[in-house]
Amino acid sequence: MHRFAHISDIHLGSQRDRFMREKERESFDLAMDKCREIKVDFILISGDLFHNNVPALSVLNDALSKLSEVTSAGIPVYMVYGSHDFSHDTVGAIDILETAGVITNVSASEQKPFVRDGKTGALLSGVSGRKAGLEKDEFAALNREVLESADGFKIFLFHSAISEFKPADLSDMESIEISYFPTGMDYYAGGHIHRRGEFEFPGYGRIVFPGPLYLGWQPEDISRIYRGEKRGFYVVDFDDEVRNVKFVDLPPFPGTEVKVNLTGKNAVESNLLLIDEIEKADLAGRALLLKVYGRLSGGKTSDIDFVAVRKRAADRGALYFSLDRFGLDSEEMVRYRVSGDSVSEIERNVIRENAGNFRTSMEELKGERGISLASSLLQVLRADRLEEETEGTYNSRILQEALKALNMETGGVS
Repeated sequence: MHRFAHISDIHLGSQRDRFMREKERESFDLAMDKCREIKVDFILISGDLFHNNVPALSVLNDALSKLSEVTSAGIPVYMVYGSHDFSHDTVGAIDILETAGVITNVSASEQKPFVRDGKTGALLSGVSGRKAGLEKDEFAALNREVLESADGFKIFLFHSAISEFKPADLSDMESIEISYFPTGMDYYAGGHIHRRGEFEFPGYGRIVFPGPLYLGWQPEDISRIYRGEKRGFYVVDFDDEVRNVKFVDLPPFPGTEVKVNLTGKNAVESNLLLIDEIEKADLAGRALLLKVYGRLSGGKTSDIDFVAVRKRAADRGALYFSLDRFGLDSEEMVRYRVSGDSVSEIERNVIRENAGNFRTSMEELKGERGISLASSLLQVLRADRLEEETEGTYNSRILQEALKALNMETGGVS
């Protein structure tokens, strides 16, 4: 009997706050330590080891150090790129790790359809993820005859949503139909979907998504872990077929979620209520997620003193403060929303509403001209990074387009 671990969506480098960065690193280190403790023969990472293809050097160094410990203990690490790892035109962190000998990329090619694990003889193949589902071409180019006819225990790694198994609330996510996958693999090691799931489909072996290893990076990832969702990775026992699949929990996240309904309150009453809720919460040595929602009866949402709320949470021992106010609006905001007949008109109305809070001596930023400049800048900043762009190229393009929107290239606003 042999054993491997299946991990995905670690997103090292996604957190900016010191406390959350430490939890991110600790969770990865703990997962690697558990793999050694339970004596797995090898480790699979189904993409998004890093949050960016070129992370901070400290993040890369920490990952390299821990992976070196694992491989030095005789446990190889096999992986494919995730959509965040992938880089079309530059060397990324995954390439550096492969050059250092601490990971092996098993993405299938015509010359190398499989990688054979030296100890167990398992055959590993896969397709790396790319942004916007562009890996579909890679699936279509697979030599399925070679993959499907090979003898042995076979594992297929991928970093894509599968159309047939998408959660209902992710129905708009780009995905790959199951028919694009080679049949007859014993285990399909999925990534990209930040939800844990085990699936079966005729002609295919076990299909498994571990979900994010710990924190993830999307707001809903963080919200669910505050609510107690278990995070971790899978351990799979096998010989000539899969014998046992078990999820290994990491320790619960030390977080407290506080929800406050501000419906019917004005800004002053909201400030008092929020401070009162902070006083009642168990915060010492914990992270706090404050979710405020409802509709204010008077004042603007910007009138609520969230800075004071954050400070009070820190005074009571909270090590991290996260605010979710997406469900909060006011009667004044609603009046502006219903007055617009299009997204652009609504945006202009919201900008107009808040323009009164902005003080400047620059005539170019006042009145309707300032509103137009703000709207133009918003359109520029909304642009996504193109598939072929490096981060530097993207930043340069956005900067140039922003300068143009502000008329700064022609001697306008300075």
